[in-house]
Formats: sequence, structure tokens, C-alpha cells
Amino acid sequence: MRQAKRWRYYCDHCGKAGGSKYHILKHEKSCTLNPDRICNMCKYGEGSEPDLPQMIAIVSDNVRKWEDKYGGQTWSLKSGVSGAEIVSKLKEVTTCPACILAAIRLSGVPGPFFYEFNYKKESAEFWGDYNDAKADEEYRRY
Repeated sequence: MRQAKRWRYYCDHCGKAGGSKYHILKHEKSCTLNPDRICNMCKYGEGSEPDLPQMIAIVSDNVRKWEDKYGGQTWSLKSGVSGAEIVSKLKEVTTCPACILAAIRLSGVPGPFFYEFNYKKESAEFWGDYNDAKADEEYRRY
């Protein structure tokens, strides 16, 4: 019989686990629940990161939270505001899907209010636009 113990490493912000210390440290730097995150997507897009506290405020200012009589939390959008409007306000600040996701997650507001925002689709569009621009740049060079 053979027995082995292996180290597991965990992100301090979201709890993601892995067997590689290097990969978890790399993840932690850009984790969408890290308030001091360094966005890897912004390097390829706009070049500068947006003001994350401002984006969190956009989300938090449009949502209400209160305690119900049983001690639970109840959330609702403010009157006349929809999740799509909040997402469009965030898109005015940045085109980076990772930063928009970080603002939503760091605000503490439950995700169902933002079902209009599909990170996977937005990310695919972001990288598609980036790759098209790079290919166009390469084409012009010749």
C-alpha cells in the first residue's frame, strides 16, 4: 500500500482550490472577489483599469437591502431601475467583462438581479474583438 499527502492551496477571496501554489497565487491577483485586484483582461483591452469602487457604488446605489422579521435579508431593485440598466451603466465605465463581474460580485448583491449580464458571452465577444483587431493589424503590416 502507498499513501501520500499533498498540499492544497486556496484563494483567500473566493475559496478556489488547487494543487499548485503558483496557479492559486496567480489567480488571487486577479480574483473577481479581490478588492485590490489587477485585471488581466484590461491589459489587452483599454489598457487601464476602471475605478472599481465607483463601479461597486453604481451597483449598490440601485439596490435596496433590508432585514425581514425572521432575520433574513431581502433584496430588491430600486423603483424604476432594472438589472439591464445597471449593467449598461457599468458598460459606460468599462468594456471589460471581468471588471463588470468583479463590481457585481464585490457589491454583495445577489446575482439573479443581473441575469442580463452573461460573463461567458461577454468574454467571448471581448476576445473575439481583440483577436480581430490583432489580425487586422497584422494584415496591414504586410
